[in-house]
Amino acid sequence: MRKVTAKMIVAVMLSTSLVASYPYSAHAVQSASPVVNTHLSKPLSIEGKGTIELKTIFSVPNQEGQVVTFSFDIVNQSQEILDFSNYWIRLKSKTGSRYPIKIVDDPSKSRIFPGQKQTLVFYATLPKNVNLADLQPRFIKWDTTTVNFERELGIFPINGNIIPTLGRSVSKFIGLTNNQLEARVAQGEIKREEEDDGSHTTINYTLKLLNKGQQSITLPEYQYILVTDTGVSYPLNVVSTENEQGEQNQILPWIEKQIELQGVVPNTVDLSKVTLYILYPQGDDKGKTMIPVTLFKVFEKPIEEPDTPAQVVDLGTKVELKVYGEKKSEELTANLVLEKIQRFPWDHRDIISAKVKLANTSSKKMAIPQLEGAIQLDQSFEEGAELILSNPEKKELNPGETISYQLIGYIPYSSTFREGTITIKEKAESNDYKKRIKTKIPGYAFTETATRIDRLPQNMNYLIGDTGSQNSLRLADATTYPSANGNLIVARMNVNNMEQRGREVPELKGYFRTSAGAIYPATIGEHSPNNFPNGSSVISFWAELPKEVKQEEVTLIVGEEIKEKGIKDGAGFPLPEDTVKVADKIDTINFYPYTLTFSNFYAEDKGNIQFYVDFKKSKNLNINANLKERKLLFVFTDPLGVDLKTEEVILEGANAWADGTKTISFAPVSDEFGRYAFTLTVYDEFNGVRKALAKQTFGVYRFNNNN
Repeated sequence: MRKVTAKMIVAVMLSTSLVASYPYSAHAVQSASPVVNTHLSKPLSIEGKGTIELKTIFSVPNQEGQVVTFSFDIVNQSQEILDFSNYWIRLKSKTGSRYPIKIVDDPSKSRIFPGQKQTLVFYATLPKNVNLADLQPRFIKWDTTTVNFERELGIFPINGNIIPTLGRSVSKFIGLTNNQLEARVAQGEIKREEEDDGSHTTINYTLKLLNKGQQSITLPEYQYILVTDTGVSYPLNVVSTENEQGEQNQILPWIEKQIELQGVVPNTVDLSKVTLYILYPQGDDKGKTMIPVTLFKVFEKPIEEPDTPAQVVDLGTKVELKVYGEKKSEELTANLVLEKIQRFPWDHRDIISAKVKLANTSSKKMAIPQLEGAIQLDQSFEEGAELILSNPEKKELNPGETISYQLIGYIPYSSTFREGTITIKEKAESNDYKKRIKTKIPGYAFTETATRIDRLPQNMNYLIGDTGSQNSLRLADATTYPSANGNLIVARMNVNNMEQRGREVPELKGYFRTSAGAIYPATIGEHSPNNFPNGSSVISFWAELPKEVKQEEVTLIVGEEIKEKGIKDGAGFPLPEDTVKVADKIDTINFYPYTLTFSNFYAEDKGNIQFYVDFKKSKNLNINANLKERKLLFVFTDPLGVDLKTEEVILEGANAWADGTKTISFAPVSDEFGRYAFTLTVYDEFNGVRKALAKQTFGVYRFNNNN
């Protein structure tokens, strides 16, 4: 018998959470013309109450053909509980074939609270020859007024080009529990053994689980199989499950559990083309279906060449480094992690923007190494990637201190890919620089879905920057101004300085994305250059969009601009529905960040009309309003609609209205009209485009000739 031992490296991050991230792809634009993104399927509206999006599709072969799971992200954007039991998913093919579909049992998930995101998983058993790209999941509502008691609300046309074919070590979301579960497959062994009766390969590796929730959870009844490129399945058996406290079936909070898996496959199987499936039993005592939870590719790496090519770890993995101290005999420790990778539009191209963080974990000061990086997409390296140090003037890290690098690479906006690798290495030694890092840095693997921009829940703060220069972003409000050619949509962002010293307001970049995937670059308004400690500035983002686009269907994507280089730390802020209606009484008006109160209106005729109003304003003194592009206007018209007077309600500067009684004087157009009554309309005006907020008609007290 002859034995050859090889190393198998697989890594995967699995997280289960009540709130899931919302993926967005980004494609560049040169003008206001839209560019439609490619993603699995665009979100659908839930009757204006929220959105539902098809997030993942997984298929696994079985005796009957294949089992396919569909996970849907549901976002409740209304102010009431959204009950999904009023809706359902139908599954059809493009040719009209209809297939039964079931939901993973969890009744508690059907009620989705305001502002909450929820993931629901459906599954179906299909014939083997059904192509996933030919399926059309359909979103319906139960409706007793129709013939078949259901009403179709939309179709999820699947983009076959990006059905997940997951590469090396990747992250995936599992929507089966409400806890946060992090899983990682450790390095294992592949033993090829040639026996007298044939040859086979024995595979052993360790699955490590970490419960990041607040309570212990029972280990799900997962099953594990390897599937070859020809569709043949081989089981992986659990040979032991244990954590540091010896618990067999419980995953305690923040205590790592190890699961030892073992399997056997013929020695003829190409292990570079094998897919590992994690399955979950679904059904009752009459029969259970093993549904795919997630999948990832496994591959082997010969032990004779441990560093060629470099190891590949998952996005988010902390890599322990050994670093030379002041003397080469002195060894320090650090860790390096690829925290985030995102795709943004940039002029006529797109940007791949990756954030890498280095931490000094030793007890002594450490010189900051000079690093460089490369981006590989689907086995092709992108030229011109640049790694930028966040603070190039800083030369050393104190114990426990961190610093970040930003890797920027440019690709055509039309480029598509499925997976990629970020490679980080230390610059070559020269007369001016001596190498610091002893450890060979592995590559970081990611998929296209990891580069999409997260869509945050409404009213959520988003932190950008590093320690010492952190700011919090929050969408304050948004307004739609009807314009001649469409709708001018304006979103106002609150940028809060989180530091104990005054800081410059970060340079931001933004664009609007519609539910159909169209992208419109945002113009950014003038704002205060600095924020004092815990102070905020309001920054306006705006663009003109087609009239048929509703504000609540738009997401504002904002990131921190790296001057003339790119963007980093981006997030998606969903715009709320514009519920402003023209009020028939003028009293309290919200004009962010101001709250304005008008009362005790009175008008009298003294040759000219004298109009009196009591005025009061309030706002948080820590907020810089930045109202250069925005005005609040009083417009007076006579009964025929003729303009009599336009007066700006000045809120800032030397001529700002003070609290108290304000007098406005104007002349009527004629004795017949305007002396007896007039109408006052309050407008919110942005860059010359007006939106009416309130309208009220007033009578005029007339003096007689003896007065």
